[in-house]
Amino acid sequence: MAISTSLPILLSTVISEIGLASGSSLEDCFANALSSGFNTTYGTISSNNLQAFRGYNNNPFNARKASSRGSACFTYNILIYYSGTTLANSSAIYTNSAKTILADEDFYYDGTTLRYWNGSSFTSTIPCSTVLSETPFILSGTTQCSPNISATYYIENGFTLANCNAFWTDVSAKNFPIAGWYEVPNSTTVRYWNGSAFTSFSTCP
Repeated sequence: MAISTSLPILLSTVISEIGLASGSSLEDCFANALSSGFNTTYGTISSNNLQAFRGYNNNPFNARKASSRGSACFTYNILIYYSGTTLANSSAIYTNSAKTILADEDFYYDGTTLRYWNGSSFTSTIPCSTVLSETPFILSGTTQCSPNISATYYIENGFTLANCNAFWTDVSAKNFPIAGWYEVPNSTTVRYWNGSAFTSFSTCP
């Protein structure tokens, strides 16, 4: 569990978080701390003051790991170390406390956030409660109102192309579509997708 960001921070709390023996010094704490465990809003491993440990996290979190989005929400627990203070704000996850070994490719869930990790970066973040539905879209060409490819994509159930935040090429929500203009068949709604987010919204005649 990460150290609170609230003041005051006790040396005994830092010692316990890092796993040192009672009576260890502040210097011992910095010598054994993980540089990636610091919340850089308050300090770094070079700060050399007790308050730098506000928000520090040296411990793993219990995560659920599975090859499918649905299974990750309900399956076994494993221990994972993360680069940030939560799974949601982490850019990487590891299997060792030194944070040198990246976690395997899979979905990871910490009870709040579900993210897909491809082995080197996160590519998708969606809630466990999300159910994806098949929705046929047409991929347009270089101009937004000249469709030339028909394909099936997946969006969050209850949403449409007009109001969804993201969509995927597979029902497991691992892969985003390529960049381009997308429109719903028999509709005038078109949106530009840059490969990871929608950036433009328009209509066609």
